[in-house]
Amino acid sequence: MKVITLADKNNFASNCYILVFEDSFSVIDPSVSYERAKMEIPEISKLRAQYVLLTHGHVDHFWHIQSYIDAGCEVLVTEHDGLIAKDKTKNCALILNGILYDYLGSYKAVADGDTIQVGDTEFTVISTPGHTAGSVCYLSDRIMFTGDTLFARGSYGRYDLPSGSKTMLFNSLEKLFALDGDIMIYPGHGEISTLRDTKMFFI
Repeated sequence: MKVITLADKNNFASNCYILVFEDSFSVIDPSVSYERAKMEIPEISKLRAQYVLLTHGHVDHFWHIQSYIDAGCEVLVTEHDGLIAKDKTKNCALILNGILYDYLGSYKAVADGDTIQVGDTEFTVISTPGHTAGSVCYLSDRIMFTGDTLFARGSYGRYDLPSGSKTMLFNSLEKLFALDGDIMIYPGHGEISTLRDTKMFFI
């Protein structure tokens, strides 16, 4: 698996991760369009589109979801945050840019402990509520996509938005910090780090 990070600095610099495999590709949090992704990663235009994996339902993480659906991707998200994505008053569209925007398409619901075969790699869904009630991380071996649950340098997502909870978020952080410190974290915003280096800021 090859992980390529794209980000749209005009849209809150939300990270978009393209997962490239031998015969397929998937995307985590499509804040960048498929058209731009093809320009920067030409090889994906020849690969089978498999999944859009959403870490949560805030609009800055799915601005360009439809372009990947049109390419053939199936959307995976928790039931709770699939509903958030469909709700203009809860997906933070108005807060972020004052424009009503939502995702009204279909999706397959994922839940804590589910395993997903993405290309030739198996991912485990880890429930990490707090930023939203349905936030998740996607873990595969030494790589984890943490969305807005955990950032580098001891930072974490807001908990004052719809369905957020400080208590749940800090419980989720404890859950993540119990994992192997060598795991690389790929957050929803900012730089890549390791769990160990990030945890040091909390000690």
